[in-house]
Amino acid sequence: MPCYKPNECPTLQVASLLQHRIFTNTLSLPFQRPVNAAALNLRDYHDIVTQPMDLGTVHIRCLLGDYENLEQMVSDVELVIRNAM
Repeated sequence: MPCYKPNECPTLQVASLLQHRIFTNTLSLPFQRPVNAAALNLRDYHDIVTQPMDLGTVHIRCLLGDYENLEQMVSDVELVIRNAM
């Protein structure tokens, strides 16, 4: 169930953090959108990265209230990091 008061909702706080602190840093650009493996000619990308995730998707899911709890959101952020390694 989404919360509507940003100061009381951890996922909306994370969405704000992503938008105003992370996305404004140019170093975050590779992590802001899903990887377009076809356009980048990364033929084995989906063999290596079986669960793609990006911070833009996390941001949208936070705004839409898709996360039932903070742990789900943290899991997706950790997945972004694991996929980058």
